[in-house]
Amino acid sequence: MELCVVASNYPTPNRQALVFVENVVVNLVDRGIACNVIAPQSSFTYITKKNIRRELVSERTTPKGNKYTVYSPLYTIYPMMEVGSIHFNDKSKMSYYRAVKRTFKKYNLKADVMYSHFFQAGIPAVKLAKELGIPSIVANGEAETIRETSHISRKLLKETLDNVSGIISVSSKNKDEVCELCEGDAAVMDKVTILPNATEPKRFFKKDKAECRSKLGLPQDAFIVAFTGSFIERKGIMKLSAALDRFDDAYSMFIGAGEKKPTCKNVLHMGSVRNCELCDYLNAADVFVLPTLAEGCCNAILEAMACGVPIVSSNRSFNNEILDVTNSILIDPLSEEDIYQAIKELKENPAKRERLSTGCLEKAKDLTLDRRVDKILDFIRSKMKV
Repeated sequence: MELCVVASNYPTPNRQALVFVENVVVNLVDRGIACNVIAPQSSFTYITKKNIRRELVSERTTPKGNKYTVYSPLYTIYPMMEVGSIHFNDKSKMSYYRAVKRTFKKYNLKADVMYSHFFQAGIPAVKLAKELGIPSIVANGEAETIRETSHISRKLLKETLDNVSGIISVSSKNKDEVCELCEGDAAVMDKVTILPNATEPKRFFKKDKAECRSKLGLPQDAFIVAFTGSFIERKGIMKLSAALDRFDDAYSMFIGAGEKKPTCKNVLHMGSVRNCELCDYLNAADVFVLPTLAEGCCNAILEAMACGVPIVSSNRSFNNEILDVTNSILIDPLSEEDIYQAIKELKENPAKRERLSTGCLEKAKDLTLDRRVDKILDFIRSKMKV
């Protein structure tokens, strides 16, 4: 099997973007599946922002020594606006499509399947797949699928949904959004499967808490709450900060970056950490709290879960496949009081923390990258037989 993976971005040594896409590609390549990645970049960004532009052609090597190629052709982005019947974002998608098609032909690439992340990349990929007469799979993992497709014309979106061979949604919430996009079309919904995101057990696993705290210079006897993610309103960081500020003896680590800066007392760490250190930080925590408002399927939660850290997160449908009473306390993310009470309960009840920790580790056993790629391949093969 040969796959052409189409994505809106791809990691470089200097910028980590869509790392979860790279993880899937590396896993596929190491299984002996030929993959070429086409990740177009805007010509404006390439010219003006040298620090984030990608090489037009980049040869990559997996940790196991297997090689694949990433192509990053240029395309033109038009303003996200409509003038009469003209959708300028459709013009952006067609420029993106031409960049993918041009690359495919120029380098004489071959593919049995077009596999894309997410709908923004899927729209051009599905169009090319139809022309090539091969199946197309769209990975639907957007935090807000409806909003992120709102600038695309109804006509172009319908063509994509009608022509795509399969859609992998990462949560029931994402599947519901596909249902909304296709207005409940049964033929489209029959193409959708739900496969939650996953972690790499070699990177995220249970460690000794005391050893991690000693290594990071954290107090051994403190009750520590961890947060990882962008410091933005959607992630609920300021609600968490306000809830934590009500404790005199609870400490926190805010791992990430962004404009919203927590103001609570007893902050032990605030800012980004190296990828190789994140597992230590998570294992040093007593609980992980993320009162997020919107996700596809949150990788930060899965990473904390794989480390056996009890979870406090949102009672919204994007968490349905990964969180339940065995591994988490689910709260209204808009309620500071809910967040406070959940933290308080876990702070005062070590036995419950232990039960939820065990539940996290048990749930994480099935949410590994290897198992997820197995399921992705099974789904792809089922569409190749149609």
